[in-house]
Amino acid sequence: MAAALDALMIAEFQRALVLATARTSGKSFWTTFDPRRRIAWHLVELAARLGCGVVDHEALLGCVTLADGVERHIAGGYQVIGPSPARAGPRRAASARHP
Repeated sequence: MAAALDALMIAEFQRALVLATARTSGKSFWTTFDPRRRIAWHLVELAARLGCGVVDHEALLGCVTLADGVERHIAGGYQVIGPSPARAGPRRAASARHP
C-alpha cells in the first residue's frame, strides 16, 4: 500500500495502477478476506485510473485556475473517465421508464 500511495503522490499513476490491479483482481488473499483492505485498494485503483486519464487527456494538464479547469472540462475533459458502473445502472433504468 505504501508503494502505491507513494506512486500516486509523485504522479506515477501507471505504477500505482499496476500495484492496485494486482490486489483488486480477486487473486490477493488479503483483499479477498479483509473488506477494509479491498476498499482501500479499490480507492487507490480509482485514483490511479483518474490520474492516467488526466495524463492521457493532455487538455487537462496545465490548468492554473478553476475557470481554466472548468473551460477545459467543458471542451472535452469530461471524457477522461466514464460513469461508474454502480451509478450508471439506476440512471439507465430511470431513463428507460421516462422517455
